[in-house]
Amino acid sequence: MTMVNSISCMSSGKAFAVGDEVESADVRFFIGAINDSHGLCAIDKSKPWTVKTTTNPMRKCMEQGNYSVNFHQLEAVKGTP
Repeated sequence: MTMVNSISCMSSGKAFAVGDEVESADVRFFIGAINDSHGLCAIDKSKPWTVKTTTNPMRKCMEQGNYSVNFHQLEAVKGTP
């Protein structure tokens, strides 16, 4: 497992760093850690996050902040640097 401070993809143009506010279809959060080897961005538990869906089987993990999302599924939240 390789933890990094940022991750990007040339083909999609997506780039995220620890501290960025992002969202997927299921959750909106600030990135607390990035696992480069699997492209996973984890919730920063020290900042607020919002669970957007109640139907995802992983909802309980999201509510507890024990959740990561592949960066390809994320979008930057508008209005954040």
